[in-house]
Amino acid sequence: MSPEDVARQPPYLPDIPTAVLVRPMAAFPAGLGLDAREYKRKALNEAYANRNFRFLTALARDLIAAHTVEAVLTRVMEIAFQALPVGRGFIMLKGHAGELTCEILRRRDRVVHRPDGEAPVSKTILETVMEKRVALLTEDAQRDDRLTTQHSIRVHHIRAAMCAPLWSGDKIMGFMQVDSPSGAGSFSELDLDFLIALANFAAVAVEGIRARQVHERLQRYHSPAVIEAVMQDEASAEQVHRFKKATVTVLFADLVGFAALSEAAEPEQVADLLNGYCTRSVEAIFSEGGTLDKFIGDCVMAFFGAPIELSDHSMRAVRAAVRIQDAMDRWNIQRRQDGLVEVQCRIGLNSGAVVVGDVGSDLRADYTVLGNTVNVAARLEESVAGPGEIVLSDATRRLLGGEVELESLGEFALRGLGHKIASYRLVRRS
Repeated sequence: MSPEDVARQPPYLPDIPTAVLVRPMAAFPAGLGLDAREYKRKALNEAYANRNFRFLTALARDLIAAHTVEAVLTRVMEIAFQALPVGRGFIMLKGHAGELTCEILRRRDRVVHRPDGEAPVSKTILETVMEKRVALLTEDAQRDDRLTTQHSIRVHHIRAAMCAPLWSGDKIMGFMQVDSPSGAGSFSELDLDFLIALANFAAVAVEGIRARQVHERLQRYHSPAVIEAVMQDEASAEQVHRFKKATVTVLFADLVGFAALSEAAEPEQVADLLNGYCTRSVEAIFSEGGTLDKFIGDCVMAFFGAPIELSDHSMRAVRAAVRIQDAMDRWNIQRRQDGLVEVQCRIGLNSGAVVVGDVGSDLRADYTVLGNTVNVAARLEESVAGPGEIVLSDATRRLLGGEVELESLGEFALRGLGHKIASYRLVRRS
């Protein structure tokens, strides 16, 4: 169906009362002539002189500068109250699991973010707007035979009301509703079109902010290549840090003798040392598609095989470990030339099952792996590996399939583990 055909469809749906005006989202651009190839000068001049056009222009400018979802919704609601005869309005957004949360509720001049209690919404209106992808105007919900059976209509004293989905392309991410204290007949069809435009502005801005937030969160842990792969699937990007089971190889890399170095150095020198070490380690990890878990003092923890499943995660971890040690060797050449003490690190690797996801609170969370696989890797680095060495477990050795040269170190009883662990030293050839 062409936009012109859509625009000619009746402005209501068969199962919605004719007293309720319904505007399909597909008809909105066509109905305003947005698909026309030519604009008449008179129509343009009328638009430029229109008060609501100026409101939308100001809103577009403000939303470009907005950096938070709260700022976007606050400004959109402010424009709605300035431009329309409303006394109450609210916006609900979908969460990761599809649940709807009221993000902002305004009554006259009082604005509440994330209000407690039930939002003043009718279930019938909500289902119509969200499921049928339409905007809706009811002249008097209290007298509408279909809506008056709804408990929420009476409890929240909903009379003249308009509701529009927050839509961006084919995506519906929530809805916006406003109602009038003056009762029936407060809104016109043009008012509904204006609300649709506001909701669309809000949706596009929220979508952009959410995408930036996801990208910024991913940047803390993943290489650009991994981020690009994750961001190609929007649903995966939003849920990438939710807990799941995975098979990975965990890497621990720790500076040798850091406490003694710190004691004899100035704080600025200690900071330079840590920054230089961490930078080289992270570059090596990211170059092999690894995920940075965290910095633990002078120790770097990383893993390979999540959030994107990697069949060769063990080999990637080995190559990253070699890159770290090679970078340390090159760094020490420069340090000797600068008259600085040489530094070395030791590395432990282990492969196996883990649980991976965000751990923490709403204020601060880290993307991390949990399980005994992590403990073994940490103990191998701490108790078995020597300066400049890469030590790995038998589990990692089996996955490598003889592709690298290893030297058996025997079995070790490691702290906190109930059984001995067979370990191997990677043979590095210069």
